[in-house]
Amino acid sequence: MAVARKKNRLFRGGVALVILMGALSARVHGVVVEDLYQASVPVAGQDDAQLAQGYETGLEQVLVRVSGNRDVLSREGMEAYLEDAESLLSTWQVGSGETGDDVLQMSFSPRAVNRALADTGAQVWGVNRPLTLAWIAVQDGADRGLLVETGEASEQGWSALISANARERGLPLVLPPADWAADRTLLSEVWGQFMGQVSRASSGIDHDLLAVVRVSRRNGGWQASWLYQGRGIEQSRSISADTPEALAGAMVDAWASELASRLAVSGGAINTGPYVRLVVEG
Repeated sequence: MAVARKKNRLFRGGVALVILMGALSARVHGVVVEDLYQASVPVAGQDDAQLAQGYETGLEQVLVRVSGNRDVLSREGMEAYLEDAESLLSTWQVGSGETGDDVLQMSFSPRAVNRALADTGAQVWGVNRPLTLAWIAVQDGADRGLLVETGEASEQGWSALISANARERGLPLVLPPADWAADRTLLSEVWGQFMGQVSRASSGIDHDLLAVVRVSRRNGGWQASWLYQGRGIEQSRSISADTPEALAGAMVDAWASELASRLAVSGGAINTGPYVRLVVEG
């Protein structure tokens, strides 16, 4: 979504440089997530109360995304910031969604959001985040298949659900190319979570971390089991949920929370003053 952007300011007397680095930043190349402080939420209308509710919902999304943890919303002192969410906004506008409903598009001030996190003792997870390559095998009845990148804008299916949740949490994530969809041998390796063959298949795809997941029906709902590892990170878990939407959300939450616990820094350590953003390549 298009939003207004403020220009960085340079000062004649000197320039303060702020570099956000996590514990693994020297070993993880990562990608830059550009929209951490932006949110888009549907609203019932445009009166003050409806917009105020939209501001609060948008700020909740941003706080979770920037801190990397949903528990941030229940921290002592955060309620006051949520009730006054409008004061943290940089820009906002109301547009039309795909179904014609009103959508409130917001850009929050990074300085104000980081200050709110610092004041409540929360952490800040910087814009440079590791890229996860997710190999996900889904079995529904007798059908078993591998989720791959399709290049389509469809909002249906497991691929769309997982990708949407990853975007919501600010977690860079890619699925394997469509060429792998017909490889039944690799599908079996993913289902069995045999990392050797999967790692070899991943060698030509940009990534920092690997997630190898199997999803299946269980007791009328769904279950996901995964290995999530690379660059000093190793997580092995299983979760269950009633719906695909809930399962995808819980799985991505677990990955984002694991990374934030290792890579985020104390909000109090973040310089919220003037800064210059540097991009170093090569």
